[in-house]
Amino acid sequence: MNTSGVALIERVEAHISTQETDKARPLIEQFFAQHEPTARAHVAFGVLCAYDSNAQGAMEHFGKALSLEPTHVGAATNL
Repeated sequence: MNTSGVALIERVEAHISTQETDKARPLIEQFFAQHEPTARAHVAFGVLCAYDSNAQGAMEHFGKALSLEPTHVGAATNL
């Protein structure tokens, strides 16, 4: 992931940590439109889905994170 992708994910995670999901969602969608999927991005999207009470979406993203990085602790913990 290039530096612009890292910066974007860091902004998403910062908004999630302050529960500003309305600000995080367009950024994560922008990430997926512009960058290759990463486990970190899928975990962030999964957390956003969980905040929206979308359990199926959350599980899907956590599962995709694990398929990309089988030892990703955040994905395994949330799944």
